[in-house]
Amino acid sequence: MNKKYKLLIADDEYWVRKKLAAMLDWEALGIECLEPAKDGQETLERVRQERPDILITDVNMPFINGVELLRRLQPEFPELVSFVVSGYDDFEYVKGCFLGGCVNYLLKPVSRDDMEQAMGRALEIISAREDAGRKVKKAASLLRDTEFSQLVRDRETSALPTASMQQYLGMNNMALMLIKIHNLQIVSRSYDHDLAQFSYEFKAKIIQLSRIDELIVFNHIYRPGEFMIITDMPEHERLELAGKILDLASQWSNAWITVSMTANSFSVDQINRAYKLTVAGLLSRKFQMSSEIINAVEIQLSDNPVMLGSEHAKQLKKLLDSGNRQAVIRLLLEDSGLAHCTGWRYSQVLQLVKETGLLLNDFAMKNRSEKFTADMEGLTENCIKAVETLSLENISAAVRAAVDYLCPSHTDYAPDTTRHLVRQAVAYVDKNYFEDISLSTLSEKFNVESSYFSRIFRKETGENLTYYITRKRIEKACALIENGDINLTEIAFMVGYNDYTYFNRVFKKYTGKSPREYRSQFNTQEGKNEPVAWA
Repeated sequence: MNKKYKLLIADDEYWVRKKLAAMLDWEALGIECLEPAKDGQETLERVRQERPDILITDVNMPFINGVELLRRLQPEFPELVSFVVSGYDDFEYVKGCFLGGCVNYLLKPVSRDDMEQAMGRALEIISAREDAGRKVKKAASLLRDTEFSQLVRDRETSALPTASMQQYLGMNNMALMLIKIHNLQIVSRSYDHDLAQFSYEFKAKIIQLSRIDELIVFNHIYRPGEFMIITDMPEHERLELAGKILDLASQWSNAWITVSMTANSFSVDQINRAYKLTVAGLLSRKFQMSSEIINAVEIQLSDNPVMLGSEHAKQLKKLLDSGNRQAVIRLLLEDSGLAHCTGWRYSQVLQLVKETGLLLNDFAMKNRSEKFTADMEGLTENCIKAVETLSLENISAAVRAAVDYLCPSHTDYAPDTTRHLVRQAVAYVDKNYFEDISLSTLSEKFNVESSYFSRIFRKETGENLTYYITRKRIEKACALIENGDINLTEIAFMVGYNDYTYFNRVFKKYTGKSPREYRSQFNTQEGKNEPVAWA
């Protein structure tokens, strides 16, 4: 246990005090046993000074007896878990004095088993209270996230969404700091993928680093990988805080963040415009696996876009028509420069991947069935999402998976070997569908070249690997929606999606309904279907 709870024992008999204090291994229980008190008056003073979490007191003590002591302490320290030690003759009297049930009883002589049970009960009571307190705080934080997230939606807003936010209306000369976590699934592993807990703790750490208790920090409810700070701190203080956040992020292995910030030139109800500016700053960063601080300014992205060009587009169509898979991959990754784009602007990589996806989708639409086209759109969307991770390996694997779907290989494979390998992969996906699974990660895990792995998976299962992962995630999401009251944003993350908007699109493509529409079949309570924040 990280936190130690304090125990105070009170008894007027020296040897009883010694025996009770030495009865258990308090260190192992996460309890600090304070020096015992010898009478009621001392106990009253010690409780006020040392604030123990647990009190064990004899009923018969000089100056103030145990019953009177607890009557005084209960209104002042309602969270104190108290035990009265009494003999058999006093038991009914003591019990009658505390009909409210807020005091526990121990009969003399107190055995080791009695003490173990008492401490177990005390720790259960304390834990339940702390859990309830955390839930209240997290609920309040969730509401705050929900309210502030309305300000950064795609539409402009001229009024604050709720009356509770009117206190912020007069705030001017504010800056916005966008903290983008590029691979949230990796970060959340240390929290057992409990994004709600991670969000709550990460916001608390930011406030601690800022040394401003009332700092406005919130988590974008539709993009859980984005945290935002609204502040009037001057630039040098914002840069200092951004540096501390980067230091904090350095403790997360294989995960990178971008902090993009505006100048102090916005009112709170203009944060939508400030948010767009920070996103533009994010797009201007270098595409490389590192964390970066960006000072966003109101300019258009002036980098020359990187595009395939009309000749490359024509060549791509010819190669796709001929089914020359290797040549298509070479054109899209090598000839375009995408395989070696480290150091480009993020916006350039994103633009090139989007163009690649449009060309592949266009070819699929003209030559294949509606279902095939929908599957292809999902694969090209995965290419775009891979850009967010800042990983060339992830982008390359996603592009290869899309091409393999368009241009499947007809090579024969050793049936037993491939069947066993695919069975292992299927079992792994079924168990870890919520993880950041991709063709590249699975290929590396099973030590197989990614294109080969993609082809044998499709040959053995009849499904593209990416589609199989998507199907498992959406099926699990459907089950969670049907069987519980978990909010839709949390369900999205639980099944492997960092971006609720993207999850919403994939879910609708797979089921024909949005998550909200799907939930409405099982829950008719108005307003309960709206996605809410993590907190």
